[in-house]
Amino acid sequence: MAINLPRVSSAASMQNPPESKIVNLYLDGSIEMDSRRMSLSEVTRTLSSIVRKQPQTDVVVRPDGSLPIQRLSEVMQAIHASGVHRVNLSSRSNLSR
Repeated sequence: MAINLPRVSSAASMQNPPESKIVNLYLDGSIEMDSRRMSLSEVTRTLSSIVRKQPQTDVVVRPDGSLPIQRLSEVMQAIHASGVHRVNLSSRSNLSR
């Protein structure tokens, strides 16, 4: 399933640090991490386990640009509950059209 990332005006590229986990949020509200569909509680449990072993783990959230903000908030809350302290939102540059 394709993700239509939101666009931003900056051309700066975000680099994923080596310890980053990517969380994809699809327009239908589904969540994917490590090529596996997950529920909110699975995201929290999985990230909690990772953070215990690698406290510096970052999460990059890749939401579909049309995803309702409520769903994004729910996922961000689940990530925060896992103990992850650094979360970034990914977007596409308007310059990449």
